[in-house]
Amino acid sequence: MGIVSLTLSARYAGFLSILNILILIGFIITGALLRMSTYLVGVCTAFFSEHGGTQTMAFTMYSIGEYAKYPLIIYPGWIRGILFSIIPFGFIGYVPVLILRNQNALLLAAALVCVTAVYLAFARWFFYRGIRNYESVGM
Repeated sequence: MGIVSLTLSARYAGFLSILNILILIGFIITGALLRMSTYLVGVCTAFFSEHGGTQTMAFTMYSIGEYAKYPLIIYPGWIRGILFSIIPFGFIGYVPVLILRNQNALLLAAALVCVTAVYLAFARWFFYRGIRNYESVGM
């Protein structure tokens, strides 16, 4: 459904070109990796808790992600800071729009790729760090 709606909207908006299709594929890949990494960090906090607590942090991460569905300019600076630095949901929806509008496109595209790579590496590190603390029921 997403591919059909993206294709139709790009066609009617005049964005349908090979370059823009490649850019959109890049947005889909970086967005999926960022969302997956963020949720992985939220769920892995259970490794560091004695009583589990997985659902609370995972739900918190999901709820914070809901803020990024709206234009980030409507939020106060401290919420934007969180959505661009600590939990980078701002790079999933807001930055791609700025890139498509040609507002510092090269700089923002490089930032998008860098933030995705760094947060993915952090999520991987956090997961393996949490695995070291894991104790199963029988241990």
